Amino acid sequence: MSCTSCAIYHNLDQLSKTYGREVFDAIAPQCHKLFTAFLALWLLWQLGINWLYRGEIDKEETFKTFLVFLLVGLFLKGSGYYWDYFYEPAYEVISKLTQAVITVSGHAGGGSIKKMLEVVENELSRIFDLQKMISADASWYQVPSMIGGLILCLPYVFIWGIFLAYTLEGIFKLLAVTALAPIFIVCTAFPSTRAFTYAAGRIILNGGLTVVFAGVAMGFTLSVLKHYIATIPMNEGGMGAGAAAWVFSKDYWHLFLIGFISILFHLKASTIASNISGSSDGPGAAGAVVGAAMMAAGVSKTIGMRGGAKVAKFAGQKADSVLKAAKAGPYAFRDRSSL
Repeated sequence: MSCTSCAIYHNLDQLSKTYGREVFDAIAPQCHKLFTAFLALWLLWQLGINWLYRGEIDKEETFKTFLVFLLVGLFLKGSGYYWDYFYEPAYEVISKLTQAVITVSGHAGGGSIKKMLEVVENELSRIFDLQKMISADASWYQVPSMIGGLILCLPYVFIWGIFLAYTLEGIFKLLAVTALAPIFIVCTAFPSTRAFTYAAGRIILNGGLTVVFAGVAMGFTLSVLKHYIATIPMNEGGMGAGAAAWVFSKDYWHLFLIGFISILFHLKASTIASNISGSSDGPGAAGAVVGAAMMAAGVSKTIGMRGGAKVAKFAGQKADSVLKAAKAGPYAFRDRSSL
C-alpha cells in the first residue's frame, strides 16, 4: 500500500533542506562582510586606543570576546559548519527521539521519520479497512451499520492529519530559523542581541518537542488500538458473523472514544512543548488546518452523494431567492418615498 503521508513528508523535507541552505548561503556572505568590517574596527579600538594609547585593557575579557567573534565569523563563511554542527544534529535528535517513543508501542520505526510515518499510516489504515469491510458486508437496508463505520473513522482521520501536521510544523520551524540563521549567528556576538538567538533556539526546541510528544501520543494510541482491534469479529475475508452486533456495541464505542481521547493527547503535545521550551505557541493553527481539511472533504463528499440534479436544484433555488431580494429593494424604496 502506498504511503500518502510519507510522500508528502519526503517531498517537503527535501525541499525545505534545499531552500534553507540556499537562503543561508545567500544571506551569509553579506553578514560576513559586515561582521569582518566591524571586527577590524573593534580590534583597532581595543589594541590601538585602549591598550597602546590609554593603557587600560582587560586582557582576559578581550580575549574571550575575540574568540566569540572568531567563531561567529567562522560560522558565517558558509552553511557547512552550521549544517554539520547544528542543523543535522538537531534533526537527528528529533528524529531518533520520536522513533524511540513509537517503537516502544511494539512497532518498528525503520530508522527515519519517513518510515515512522509509514508505520503510523499502516496501523491507522486498519481502522479505515474496518470501515470498508462494514460497508461491504452491510446489506442495503443496514444503513445504520454503514453510517457507524463512517463515524468510527472520523477521529482517526483527524489523528492521522494532526500527527502529519505536527511533523511538518517541526520541519518548518527548523527551516524558518535556518533561513535567517546568519542574522541570529551575528546576534550571538553581542550580549544586547543574544536574546534574539535564544528566542530562535526556543522556536526550534518547541518544534522538536512537539514532534516528540506527538510521537508519545501516537505510540500510546497504537498500543491501545492493538488491544481493542483484537476484539473485532473480522478476518482477512472481511467481517465475521457477529459484525452487525459489533457495530454500536460496547467495544465499538470504546474504539470510537479512544480516537477522541487520542485527539486530546495530540493537541496537548503542542501545549506541553510550549510550556517546556518557553515559546508562546499552541495547537490552534495545526488543529484548525486539519479540521478545515476534514470539513472540506466532508462537504465535497456530501455534494458528490447528492448528485448533479439536486445540486443544480439547490443552486437554482438560491439564485431565485437572490433575484427576488434584489427586486424587492427598489420597490420598497419607492413605496417609502411616496408616503
